[in-house]
Amino acid sequence: ALSRDDKIACLRQLEYDARERMVAEEESGIVGDPPAAELLERILAALHQLGAGVDTEHTPPTKHGGV
Repeated sequence: ALSRDDKIACLRQLEYDARERMVAEEESGIVGDPPAAELLERILAALHQLGAGVDTEHTPPTKHGGV
């Protein structure tokens, strides 16, 4: 089983990937199924359940991580 920290690390990578996909969807006009915004909401909810807040220390001020 994954430790809490391992789960958070995996979710952080998924969060970044979902944000990249959101940018791609916005630029192309083609929305995936499910939409990246929906995936991001689920990922952020899972991080919240694990007690992991927004990682502002490693969050760039761009669409890839803007808060």
